[in-house]
Amino acid sequence: MKVNLKKLSETNIVLICGAESFVRRRYLSEVQHSVEADEFDTESFLANERSVDEWVSAAATVPFMSEKRVVLVRHLLRKEELKDSEARELGSLPSSAMLILVADDEANLEDTKASQLNKKWSGWVSKAGGLVLDAASPGQDDVVKALRARATEAGFGLSNSAAKLLAEICGGNLSRAMDEMEKLEAYCNGKSDIVEADIQLVATPSPEWNIFRLVDSVAAGNTARALQQLKSLVTPTSKAEQSAYRNIVSRLARQFRLLYQARTAIDRGFAPSRAPADLVALWPDSPSLAKEQGWLQDKIGTAAGKISTEACLKCLEELSDANACLNGLLPSANAMEAVELLLIRCSAHVRSPKASVR
Repeated sequence: MKVNLKKLSETNIVLICGAESFVRRRYLSEVQHSVEADEFDTESFLANERSVDEWVSAAATVPFMSEKRVVLVRHLLRKEELKDSEARELGSLPSSAMLILVADDEANLEDTKASQLNKKWSGWVSKAGGLVLDAASPGQDDVVKALRARATEAGFGLSNSAAKLLAEICGGNLSRAMDEMEKLEAYCNGKSDIVEADIQLVATPSPEWNIFRLVDSVAAGNTARALQQLKSLVTPTSKAEQSAYRNIVSRLARQFRLLYQARTAIDRGFAPSRAPADLVALWPDSPSLAKEQGWLQDKIGTAAGKISTEACLKCLEELSDANACLNGLLPSANAMEAVELLLIRCSAHVRSPKASVR
């Protein structure tokens, strides 16, 4: 997560993009610190409020008190298309210019669309000879290392296992984990260590973590715990209750597809995280266990060890029926009943003697 200063010195246009807001902020800070432009030679725009021609014209202005004239363009993804002439303009900046483009998060933009736009902008900037700094999600080991470093800077001890738990609760997302660290530091003020009990009490679980806990309960055949966890995910008074249940079933289906992939590896005598290439080639592109983060591969692998292949297939059938109920294709009293019956039936399949793990 360090900026290549040599490459930065050889370009005059930088794109900072990617899923991790924490890493984007760090990249931006490093770039701005490296350029060191005076405030008289710095200007900021929102991408949707000025044209590309205005960005380039502002950056091409001769600097007054600095070596570089810096123009910072935020919320880049609000501009979804570039004309050929605009793309060419990006490559026409003088050596005294520094154009910094930042693809901030957009609340109304789906992750898939944001990823597509990031790729588009990466292509345009690369073609213009610019530097692309991709704030991609780091692996779990890097997240754990960053969390422990943050705790040390704040004067706290944070064990490897506690940092790993926080990373998992936050779905492997470094930015979310850093936000939770801020809460933990305030809560643990006056203590020497941040421990797992503090994390479980204070940290807000990601949707991925909550869904996995639900899957893990079903895979263990624990109906009561699964129903209790379902209640914590949806409030009965929510106006979006029907949509919330659909979302839960969709996420459960995704996790059970991963569970089935893990079972195919176990049935062939392999750890799911070490499945052979010929088996991985049979898995779908999405979701593919091979593409998931290490922590989730490990969790799915552990859960898959509790459920048989037959039970997993039965659960996938139940998920298909539940989805049909939620969409009015099969009879059901309401959304809550459809999902509760789904969990009860799936747990029963897991506990069935015919579906015992071999």
